[in-house]
Amino acid sequence: MALNCINPYQLYYRLDILEQNSHSTTYKALNLVNDQLVTAKIFKRVSKQINMAQIIMLKQLDHPTILKLLETHETSDEIWLVFEYCQNGNLSDLVRKVDHHFSDSEIAWISYNLLEAINYLQEEECYHGNIRLENILVDALGNIKLTNIYLDQNYGFQEKNFSSFENGFIMRENCINEDIRRIGSCIKEMLQEKYFSLELEDFMKTCLKSSIINIFEVSQLFAHKFIRKYKQNFNSIKTQFSEKCFEEIKTYRQKN
Repeated sequence: MALNCINPYQLYYRLDILEQNSHSTTYKALNLVNDQLVTAKIFKRVSKQINMAQIIMLKQLDHPTILKLLETHETSDEIWLVFEYCQNGNLSDLVRKVDHHFSDSEIAWISYNLLEAINYLQEEECYHGNIRLENILVDALGNIKLTNIYLDQNYGFQEKNFSSFENGFIMRENCINEDIRRIGSCIKEMLQEKYFSLELEDFMKTCLKSSIINIFEVSQLFAHKFIRKYKQNFNSIKTQFSEKCFEEIKTYRQKN
């Protein structure tokens, strides 16, 4: 896949810095052609964090729970990855900045979407590798999107057959179960020591003890009583969650 050589600075107006580190800067940006808000992640060419194989695989991933890569661009010294934009930010900001108090039903909705994402990645013979609150986004409609997928050149993206590796099955299962464990860790952070139901506690503990010894299939977690309790109301839960997030973020920004 060739990168688009059209100058991205002529296509996008950068608005706010969303994230910055040693190898990239992520902006909220405006597409000047269609007025669409996007997320532009800009890498310096010297960065070892990105290569063509990674970009190709990101472009191929297509699922409602995975942040969609819309376009790629290059300049003489930069590579731009342009993703869809999520208005309600990430779960880390909701916890630490906005002080959002997650209900059991909201955690069930978020967990279900994360399981959907893991299940899809598993079908694509890859894994996320870094599920944490900062990498879980919420769009304007309350949809959950995973971002910053770990693109290890030794897994799935370069080789479709895990059995070609020494102890390939163990490596594969460790990765999948690590993703499941991290869902449990995210739930623990969202709870913030508040009271929670026995069903939620059991679901969280089930995720946390997922390991190569205790292998839990994603299908088992879909069928967990905690998920089943709220699943039929997910549409209304999503709508209420989105509206509450929007108001809380607006209030926070007005104060800051």
